[in-house]
Order: sequence, then structure tokens, then C-alpha cells
Amino acid sequence: MDALTSTNSGNQYSGTQSASAAGVSRDQIPALGYRNYWYPAVASKDVRRKPVQAKLLGDDVAVFRDALTGKVHAFNDRCPHRGASLSQGRIYYPSTLSCSYHGWTFDTSGKLVAVLSEGPDCSLAGKVRVRTYPVEEFRGLVWIWMGDQTPVKLDEDLPPELGDRTTATFMDVQVWHANWRVVTENTDGYHAPILHRRSMPRTLYMDWVAWRKIGVVETEDGKGLIFVSWNAPEIAEYPGLGKWPKNAWWERLARKLFRARMSRGTPITVPDGRQGFITEDIHLPGWRRVRVRRRTVFLEWAVPIDERTTRHFLWDVIKTSDVRGKLEAIKVQMKIWTFRNLIFPIYWKWAYNKQYVGQDKRVLETLKEGPERLQSNDIGIVAWRRLAVKSRDAEGSRGERASREPAHQHGKE
Repeated sequence: MDALTSTNSGNQYSGTQSASAAGVSRDQIPALGYRNYWYPAVASKDVRRKPVQAKLLGDDVAVFRDALTGKVHAFNDRCPHRGASLSQGRIYYPSTLSCSYHGWTFDTSGKLVAVLSEGPDCSLAGKVRVRTYPVEEFRGLVWIWMGDQTPVKLDEDLPPELGDRTTATFMDVQVWHANWRVVTENTDGYHAPILHRRSMPRTLYMDWVAWRKIGVVETEDGKGLIFVSWNAPEIAEYPGLGKWPKNAWWERLARKLFRARMSRGTPITVPDGRQGFITEDIHLPGWRRVRVRRRTVFLEWAVPIDERTTRHFLWDVIKTSDVRGKLEAIKVQMKIWTFRNLIFPIYWKWAYNKQYVGQDKRVLETLKEGPERLQSNDIGIVAWRRLAVKSRDAEGSRGERASREPAHQHGKE
């Protein structure tokens, strides 16, 4: 079982109050995301010599590859001259990008080096800059640092399974017409036995508990939350209604034929000695993880495009770092080959990413705005919203405020 060393000491949130009354409104989290983090933006294969546009956190970004060095660069997608889109620009000279409207030409540091429409002696050269963004390439993606603080190392913001170079990853990218906050809060620890109970075809070989009682455990770094199921009965009796769940005969038959596995989660022991099951976990700035089996995890990362649209990255990951012996290594590599070439493209992207995750997508895209009445199981949602104060954005703001405050003078007045 996994062991953790720190717990969330926050109280359970009462379902008899509104979220805003308890100071845990979703509005505590920025509608366009936390800026001082690395985010996946576009596929590396899509960035060639011609610029492409990537929109994230509300910013339009022009992304292009320097043919001379092979390095990818990112500019704010607005020419400072008269606002033309630099992602529609041209690369006339090595290590530069030229606006297609009037030929303002910038080097890869963002400095204006020439104005092609005004001749070699234009006095603006060297005096104008376009905003640039730090860029890294990893796992077939271009990652962009969106903030104004000094970037941390990319690995610091990656899920461990992505940062581990020994894992095999299988990625899908979807666009959801919902704000990133509600997509991220879909990791609540307890909706799956209700929403996904009849997700075809997975319902044929997966069984669900009736309901879950959820608790929250903080990660050691204090920047993430682990959702733990303390109580998960298989059958419940509701006064005046009867038993839940109400499984049809064909569901019961299919689960017997396919020897359906009960979906409980990964066993865990917390510091006070209690035992439960991890359902999922969530981490700043918003990536989430489901521990599927010993060697497989499912990762999600909702990246804001604008306030109403989200680019949703999905990864299935197979871990190989604990493989021992040649025979086991061969078996794992055969599993990876089969999943990559057969199961993932033919079955998994449809059965899981479209059918199963698609149920979440349909619900979240039709959520209605208005007051919330949270239930006690929403303790994880409350804890996630409160975690906003630990983001780099919030910590940076506190540091800036402190630096602006006058130093106290000690001595006689």
C-alpha cells in the first residue's frame, strides 16, 4: 500500500451552506489559469518552418521553428506596429520572423531588426520588441511558460510519469467547450459510480460500488491533493426508494461472463493508520491522475484556451522502471507494442477517450452558472479551491507586495 506523510487538516465542508458563504467559490481560481507554470501547447510535429498559432490562457501565441538551429520559439501573436497576426508571418531570413503586413522583422529574442517596408535605415530597428515566451520541447509537445516569473525547470511542473523518460505514453488531445476550472473539478473522487455506471462498453467488464465517502490527503509538497475513499459499499438502501444500484439483468450477466472487476481504487494507508482507496489526485496548476493498475496510470491536463474553451490533454502511461529480468522486459515491451499499434488506436480511444470520458465532456459543456449547494463529499473541491493560495501566482504576488512595502526603521523616533 502507498504511505503518505502529510494530511489535509481542513474541515469537511457542510452541504447546508453555499460555496461562496464559506469562502470557497470557484472564482478563487483564475478563469484563465495560473500563469507561472509550464503548459503543453502544440504538437512538435506541427511546428515546422511556417509559424502556427497556439492560444492558451487567453493569449494568442505565434510558434515557429528556426530552420538554422531547429529550436522552437514563441512570440505574442500581435505585431506591435498595427496589430497584424505574427502567426501569419513569413521567415525570409534565418533566425527571424517577419510580419506579413509591413515586413517588421524580429530576431528570435523578439527584437525588431528591420522594417522591410521602410528601408535599411529605419530608425525603429533595435528599439522595439515583441513579447517572447520561454519554450521547451518534450514528449512530442511544445511546452510554453506563460508567466512573468523566472521559469522553473520543466520537470518540476510535469506529472512524474511524464517526467520519467522510461515510461511509454499514449496521448489524445480534445477541445472542450467549458472553462478549465469545471473540467479540472471533474476530479471530485465520487461522481464515477453514478455518471459512468453504464458507459458502454466498459460497463460490461467493470463493476462499480454504490457510492463513496471521500476524504482528502495533501501531497508532501503541499501543492496537490489525493482523493481517498473511506467507505464504498456495493449496495445501499434508500428509504422510500429501494436498493441502489439498479442493475439490469444483462449487466449482471455481462459482468459474470467478463469477470468484471470492482472499481475501488489503489489501496493507501494514511498517517493516522486508516486504510482507504485512492480514487484520483489533482496537482497545481491543474493536472490530474488516476492510478489504473500497478504499471498504468491515466493523466489529464485541462489547459485554458479562453474563458469558455479548454484544450484537454489525455495520456495513458505504462511504467517500465520497475521491470526486472529479460523475460519480464520482453513481456512489457510486447504489451506496449500491442497497445500502441492495436488497442489504443482501434479500441481504447473510442471506448475510453470518446465514450467514457465523453460522458464527462457532455455534462461539463452543459453546466449552468449559478449558486452552488455543495455536499459533504465536495470536501475535495473545497480543498482544491483553497489550494489557489499556494500557487506560484499567489506566492509571487505576496512577494511583490512585500518588496514594495517600506522597510521598518528601528531606533529612536
